[in-house]
Amino acid sequence: MDKLDLISKDILEKEFKIEELNKYYMGISSKLDSLTMRKKDYQEKQKRIFKIDMCPTCLQDVPESHKHNILNDAESNITKIKKEEEILSGEKIKLIKNLDSENLAISALEKQKRDLEL
Repeated sequence: MDKLDLISKDILEKEFKIEELNKYYMGISSKLDSLTMRKKDYQEKQKRIFKIDMCPTCLQDVPESHKHNILNDAESNITKIKKEEEILSGEKIKLIKNLDSENLAISALEKQKRDLEL
């Protein structure tokens, strides 16, 4: 194998790696969107529960202690979601840096390839 073939092989490998990184990036973005929606749902639930004096299903009074239990549960879930979002955001940042690095490497390899072809 000559140098041109090796460079072409490296370019293909890098392109495959970028494709895999992009799939992973899309997965992380999708998870982050899902977490954002779940967090928003819990926040809306918190707002709604304070306004309820009577249960819409059984028409009984809703005690303050029950409201606080629901609020505490929602707050706990929101906290967990925020931690997950932080972790995924960190992974997303690393992934973006990795993608940039791979793209720069491909550019350099393609320049080498063009130089050799000349």
